[in-house]
Amino acid sequence: MRHAYRLRRAVNIANGSTLGGLLVAAVGRARFAPGPDGLTVAHRLRLPMRSDAFCVGNVILTRLDAARLPQDGPLFAHEARHTPSTPAAAAWSCCPCTGSPPRSRGC
Repeated sequence: MRHAYRLRRAVNIANGSTLGGLLVAAVGRARFAPGPDGLTVAHRLRLPMRSDAFCVGNVILTRLDAARLPQDGPLFAHEARHTPSTPAAAAWSCCPCTGSPPRSRGC
């Protein structure tokens, strides 16, 4: 695994976002499988979703079955690009400088 992926995994574990992804997967009774580049895939998620997949920390959550998930396909590559931005997006949404009132920010 490349150094950047190890760093991403360590940061996502340290900030708790990977734990959050694992909790969402557990609530949704997903099945776990190792994914590419240090990611964990939670497939067959039983929660309503608007897209084929989303990521929380280093966990890619999807309603699709493992047999329909190409590990080297564009879906995983797309979701993997989001993993470093998850904590930054959450922090930004709670930032007072965004101009939205605290209630609408969920803070």
